[in-house]
Amino acid sequence: MDNVNFPIICSVCGKPFGFWDEQEDLCMDKFIGYGSKYDLCRIRLNLCCSCFDVILDWLIPQCVNSPISEFEKDLVDVLTK
Repeated sequence: MDNVNFPIICSVCGKPFGFWDEQEDLCMDKFIGYGSKYDLCRIRLNLCCSCFDVILDWLIPQCVNSPISEFEKDLVDVLTK
């Protein structure tokens, strides 16, 4: 059987990944063990850059400890002003 590369599709918006989406590879394939309501599920999440930004814009203010390191946080602050 030929090795066929199928396009990666964003789990949120449904669009095929473009160049930058593929470069950033914002994908997660994780088996969830115990301690969650998703016990024993496998999570496959592919995010395009736009959907990743939307999710982080929502998630970061919810966090007690920022998931962005200080160097990157300062860079993001500069770039978004």
